[in-house]
Formats: sequence, structure tokens, C-alpha cells
Amino acid sequence: FNLLESKNDLYDITTPISNTLDRAIYLNGGYTFAVGENFEIEPSVLFRYMFNAPFQLDANARFILQEKYWVGFSYRMNDAAVAMLGLDLGAITVGYAYDYTMSDLRNYSSGSHEIFVGLKMFKGGKDKAPWHKRNRIYSSYSKGT
Repeated sequence: FNLLESKNDLYDITTPISNTLDRAIYLNGGYTFAVGENFEIEPSVLFRYMFNAPFQLDANARFILQEKYWVGFSYRMNDAAVAMLGLDLGAITVGYAYDYTMSDLRNYSSGSHEIFVGLKMFKGGKDKAPWHKRNRIYSSYSKGT
């Protein structure tokens, strides 16, 4: 979410630039559905709107096995289809994605490969106490339970 726009060179404020940092809005949502003891499906959507470009919409789905292995697919509206693989190693997630270009750019690009590494710094868990028992403000609320 870019609320501030920059129409000047950040190193020389008196010089206007043509490549500006325009406002952008991102909305993302998804939910993980348990489909048995060791299998989950996680659909999600991502909406991007930049004030100087048309909006984009991504529809995604991840299929997760044993909360560790996953495969996913994504469709970027009027642009690309994506296949993904990943492995959750606890604090670290590693994966691979291939974007197959379907827009007019396919004349110049046969797709792209991506390898990614994610680091989870603070991971909430199922062992975490309910919100009303973690916060002292709600301590009187928890006495009723």
C-alpha cells in the first residue's frame, strides 16, 4: 500500500522525474481448509491496483500435505499461469515456481523460473492461549470462563 507518491528525485528534490513512485493498493485474502488429518487446501486471491495502470487479479490454490509439503497453482489475469512447489522446514520455507507467460509478452518470453526462501520469525501456533487469556486488558473477561 503506497500512500505517498514521489514525483521528485529523492537525492535532488528540485529535479522532477518521469518515473514516479505512484500509489498502489494491494488486497490479499485466503483461508486454509482442513480436508482430513494430513491434507489442507488453501485458496487465496490477490488484487493489485496502481493508480497509473490497470488492476490485476491473481487466483491461487495451494495443496498442503502433512503441513510440510505443498504444490500450488496460480492464474494472473490476462498474463500468466504459475506452478509452484514448496517445502516447509519449520522456521524456513523453500520453493520453486515457474511462470508461463500467456499475454502478448509470450513473443519475447517463454516464462520465468523463481527459487525462493522464506524465514518465519514469529510463528503463532495451535498451542497459543486464546486472545482473551493473553492480554491483561481482558483479564476480567477470562474470569467468567
